[in-house]
Amino acid sequence: MRLMRKLLAIAMLAALATTVAFAVIGCGQQTPATETTTTTTTTTTETSSGEMMGDTAMADTTMGH
Repeated sequence: MRLMRKLLAIAMLAALATTVAFAVIGCGQQTPATETTTTTTTTTTETSSGEMMGDTAMADTTMGH
């Protein structure tokens, strides 16, 4: 019984170490600074201020202030 617990603990530790290693490798990769992409967006202005206020007023009430 002790051997099974010990093997289970070692297996879980190995799985945890493998998961952390993959996370470090996956999240640690950096993109080169020369490969930057720029996107341009166009915005349209609403003519009715009531429509614009409706969205911001709804967001303000959900903040809980």
